[in-house]
Amino acid sequence: MTVTVDLAGPEGHTSFFVRLLPTRANWPADLTPDELAALQVHAERLREAAAQGRCVLAGPVLDGSLGVAVWDGMSLDELLAELGQDPMVEKRFFDAVVSAMRLSFERTR
Repeated sequence: MTVTVDLAGPEGHTSFFVRLLPTRANWPADLTPDELAALQVHAERLREAAAQGRCVLAGPVLDGSLGVAVWDGMSLDELLAELGQDPMVEKRFFDAVVSAMRLSFERTR
């Protein structure tokens, strides 16, 4: 698995932007059965994290060139552990790049 911390932020920081980068060309046009199974678990884990309030938003850009996620309320170590358990990262289908961010505004409904 490849997880890179681009910007850790100050001690105790709890808001992060994560880029998920496919590790091969033609993603997602020709998904393998193993990739599809891992992607389904990945999506369910993100749904659960969003329901718990840890993942603020997540999704792919429309051309499939990357996925993005904003996480809040967890330490960098907790986020790295979460990413390490994501089957898309664990199986090296995605590389993850983590950057600390300031969550300045959030939409309310």
